[in-house]
Amino acid sequence: MLPIRWMAPESITYGKFSLESDVWAYGVVLWEIFTLGKQPYYGHSNDEVVKLILQGILLSPPENSPPFICALMAGCWKTEVKDRFTFPEVYDMISPHIPDSRLVATPSQEDSDLRMDNENYLLPTGVTVLT
Repeated sequence: MLPIRWMAPESITYGKFSLESDVWAYGVVLWEIFTLGKQPYYGHSNDEVVKLILQGILLSPPENSPPFICALMAGCWKTEVKDRFTFPEVYDMISPHIPDSRLVATPSQEDSDLRMDNENYLLPTGVTVLT
């Protein structure tokens, strides 16, 4: 099973997954947040969702979404991969609307039991990675 409802057209058609397809999925997750947890394309089967996406029929921004969120979703769902927002662009759109302290995690005393492994994965203290 694949998460069709969150997949970009190129992922559905060619099985191609990339940062750009992740941006598409981020837009869908954002839609879920602003609909308070509705299922994307609710009321449609996965086969119907595939047809909708490939025909360019996309999710509508939820009512009462701030305009910048509507613009963000639209930029995440550009059919042409090269036209989609990048994650740095997403960050730049969101960051003016969120206090800095919530965007950048800085290590604190409470985080002292966490460390990064060789591939930059966060690990709790005491976990040994076998290589």
